[in-house]
Amino acid sequence: MRKAIATIFGVFAVAFVVGVTMPSADAGPCYYKCICSVPHKCCVNNGVETCKKVTSSPIQCTQGFPC
Repeated sequence: MRKAIATIFGVFAVAFVVGVTMPSADAGPCYYKCICSVPHKCCVNNGVETCKKVTSSPIQCTQGFPC
């Protein structure tokens, strides 16, 4: 019985470590847009939009108004 409990605990411990250390998936839906002439990848999660600056994006941002 103790071996079974130890095995179950070990499996959960390994799963926890893997879950914490793996990179999280992108929130969805995501899209690219220009903010102050810099490309950003924006995602909406639970009604909240978050944007991150990206160095390689499929869009090109032109010089616009100063920010």
